[in-house]
Amino acid sequence: MSHGTGNHWTTGGGGQKAQDAVAKTGIHFPLIVEHIATGEAIIIPTLKLESFSDTVTPKWNKEAVFGRMDEIATYQGTTRKISMKFKLGESVISEAKVHYEMIRKLMEFQYPVYLNRLNALTLAKPPLLHIKYANLISAKDKGPLICILESLSFAPILGSDIQQLPYVNLMGKGNEMESELYPKGYSVSLDMTVLHDEPLGTSAAPLPIDDNVEKAIDVPEGPRDPTAPSAEDTATITTMTDDMLYPNSDRNE
Repeated sequence: MSHGTGNHWTTGGGGQKAQDAVAKTGIHFPLIVEHIATGEAIIIPTLKLESFSDTVTPKWNKEAVFGRMDEIATYQGTTRKISMKFKLGESVISEAKVHYEMIRKLMEFQYPVYLNRLNALTLAKPPLLHIKYANLISAKDKGPLICILESLSFAPILGSDIQQLPYVNLMGKGNEMESELYPKGYSVSLDMTVLHDEPLGTSAAPLPIDDNVEKAIDVPEGPRDPTAPSAEDTATITTMTDDMLYPNSDRNE
């Protein structure tokens, strides 16, 4: 499975299919997660977003120098971290099973792909993810972001009242009877680091100071009042003589 171009979903993977399905069904604000190594993807369409943060942190190497008030700072890089918390709300037992499988699949996505599953030393691909959530987690071309999921935590919403009691599914017969619990809701938290796969920053250098001054001065003239004096008229200043200053006085006396 290779990393594709265009809107950045894995070529032939489930991410693009999931996004196309969302567009056709008209689901609003789903969370799409694709495991890049395998191309598997899931859609979480019914989440209730509780909190969201997007933090960009420039990293500087600072060095204090004797006699200098400010430290010498050398730029090293910029990291972006996203955290979100949401609930998978109360549902019927069929939806509760789907939500349970979604959580299990998210957990599976946190593990890599090995050339041989029996030998953990033969790592083939790391557990990188494509993640997209509306325009909050999205690339410039509206595709997904490549992310490292730093942590995934979920807690079943359980309680003593009938509205929060989990569904119980009984399986098997006689002594082989087993029971499965499906909570009616989950509280899920994701913390991720974004890996930049597109150029960021500014590539165009600013104009030199002299060029900036010339461009600021070279401004086309707009419409002007025809009765106002021209620049040539206002530039001519008459020299004031003594006769002009004292027309009624006799300077010879």
